[in-house]
Amino acid sequence: MLFTGESPALDITLGADANLVEEYNTNLFLTTAPHNDEWGQGVDGGLDLSVADERWGTSANARFNNRWYLPDSNLDYFNQLFSWKTYYLMDRSRLGLDTQYNMDTTLTSQTDQTDPTANLGFVFTRVPRTVRVVSPNWLYNLTEKTQLNLGYIYQDTTYDEKKNVARFPDSEANTGYLGLSHQLTERLQLTGSASYTDYALTSVKTPVQGLVQVELFPGFNVSVPGTFNIPSVTSSIRTASVMGGINYFFTDTFDITLSAGGQHNETSSPPYTITTEENLFGVTRPGNPIAIPGTSSSTLSEIISARATKRFENGALGLEYDRTISPNIQGALITYDNYSINGSYRFSSQLSTSLNFTYSDRTFPTAQGQIITNSNQLYGARPAINWQWDENWVLSGSYQFYYLSYTDIEATATSHAVFLNIQYLFDKQKL
Repeated sequence: MLFTGESPALDITLGADANLVEEYNTNLFLTTAPHNDEWGQGVDGGLDLSVADERWGTSANARFNNRWYLPDSNLDYFNQLFSWKTYYLMDRSRLGLDTQYNMDTTLTSQTDQTDPTANLGFVFTRVPRTVRVVSPNWLYNLTEKTQLNLGYIYQDTTYDEKKNVARFPDSEANTGYLGLSHQLTERLQLTGSASYTDYALTSVKTPVQGLVQVELFPGFNVSVPGTFNIPSVTSSIRTASVMGGINYFFTDTFDITLSAGGQHNETSSPPYTITTEENLFGVTRPGNPIAIPGTSSSTLSEIISARATKRFENGALGLEYDRTISPNIQGALITYDNYSINGSYRFSSQLSTSLNFTYSDRTFPTAQGQIITNSNQLYGARPAINWQWDENWVLSGSYQFYYLSYTDIEATATSHAVFLNIQYLFDKQKL
């Protein structure tokens, strides 16, 4: 962008932080299988740059997270997370572009940690991945009280081919969305939204050792060691949703948000052929192929979002409920019922605390077309305390508890974790 001498000066700000992290977790993968307690140490850091004038602004963020674990060094990771956002203000609209480029590993995002349907607990290692996101968006003021929001999100996720022992599928998602809000009264706002997402999930080509049926002579078969070669297959999940709702402010300190609607889900997988190799009397030769038919299904589900927030002079209390349907890390379409209670309180300008309780009920398929209701429930609690010594130094600690119950197999898993973080905030620099 070209600026003349009459243009206002750019506001350029640079910030940075560094963190020392200690972590102890009795069940990092929240698994029902035998496991070790894990000690983790880490160094995190971040850089933030923002540039803005009266109409235009951009911000860039880079974060680097490192962890080293004892006794299992295969859990170590070095994450590199980058984001860039920019916008341009016009008379009645705002045009924006958001991007992300993340190189991280499984079990390092909140979604992975609280999604046991991904079966991460049977892997006991982290899988490196790369995530790319591009999202143009446009906000337009139709009137003084009515806003229109349009956007598109492209996201693709690829896993390290050599280290993808869990065989997570690569994925690509294209989402278009529309949002509309109208300020009906001083306290009441009406909202509506619609979205469409097309997921493409590409499985990993997988050789599986097993027993192959061999016909020695007509009518007489024997089982011999062999290999089933499962090819890479691209399946798809398409979802379309519509929601309507309200935001209502009872007082300046108490408000609620309610929205509900429906979502149409369509899944499909093409037919494919599994080739086999049989080892008979020490000789490997091609076996009989196995044809797998294509599959498809279509469902209609309700989706709900409800929130209530009460703010106090020194704190806040929030209640949330969400019912959503989306693919998990392995590409299965999951129904989530999530409940949470969040509280925070500031004792002084230096000392503050927070407390979070969560409950999640998940429904997910164990086979194509088969649904087991209430297949697992996850209970969680996390109290935390934060002490800011001065403008630069911050000490924080938290305890995390998870209890996972699988109703279909009558199994449970429990995790206790403690986190300690020492953070240094560098003084922001005006350039």
